[in-house]
Amino acid sequence: MDATVEARLVAQLLTLQGSPTTVNGSAIGNGLWARAEPNRIQMLMGDLVAQQAVYEVKLAGSLWGQVHVGDEVTNVATGLHLVVRWVDVSDVGGVPVVVTLLGIALSE
Repeated sequence: MDATVEARLVAQLLTLQGSPTTVNGSAIGNGLWARAEPNRIQMLMGDLVAQQAVYEVKLAGSLWGQVHVGDEVTNVATGLHLVVRWVDVSDVGGVPVVVTLLGIALSE
């Protein structure tokens, strides 16, 4: 699958199932929010963090480079607020398609 098709599918998924999301108070579109799996937390962030409320947020690939470790990300619909501790990008042929964040919840 090429990057354009993949990016279009991600955009549709974010529109249908995502929640309005802000970074440092600025709206960035929808994000897919889920509680992070313990094994993923331990692998990427260490054992001590696994005891905390950690969430995984998937965003459009076009946001690559606009969200950084230390940024505050908020799910507008639920009020869930977190601090980003890990950022990764999935690409197709070098084109960013999905940006994935892991963050520690400041509020639940």
